[in-house]
Amino acid sequence: MTTRHRRQPSINSQTFAVPETEVSDVEEMSTDSYQDSIDEDHETREFDPVEYLNDSLENALTSMEMNRSMVIQAQTSGALKGKELELIQLQQEAEERLLQFQKRFKDGLKTLRQVVKDLKWTQQHVSGIRKHLETNHPIEYSQSRDKILSRNINIDEITKKNDDDDDNDDAKIYI
Repeated sequence: MTTRHRRQPSINSQTFAVPETEVSDVEEMSTDSYQDSIDEDHETREFDPVEYLNDSLENALTSMEMNRSMVIQAQTSGALKGKELELIQLQQEAEERLLQFQKRFKDGLKTLRQVVKDLKWTQQHVSGIRKHLETNHPIEYSQSRDKILSRNINIDEITKKNDDDDDNDDAKIYI
């Protein structure tokens, strides 16, 4: 388990503290007493190399931790930005695909309407031709109708023929 270092200030308030001297009389403020107070300050503020090195090392470790946390933050920020850009790109692709599907759907509806229209037209014309043949050529119409209704249909031949002609389905129309 690692211990977290507490950050302490590199300069403490004791370094720059001016000791308070109790001056009761003006007579005590002589140059000798002033010199004595300066000497006392120097005696109390001796340089402690161990404390200095300890403070310096602690500050360096603290700044390393801060640098490490800044690196982690920068990496996380970069990863988030990368994911954000990826999501934006995926969103744009999805919007483009949606527009393509909407266009295809509209084209499909247009084609469906045209097919329905063509089927109605074909049905009307076949009905018209059938009525014309039935009224103008009743004998031939009856013979053809009887022939079609009485014929034997072999399903195997039809399916085999369709399997052989799968490549040409668009070229031939079976009625």
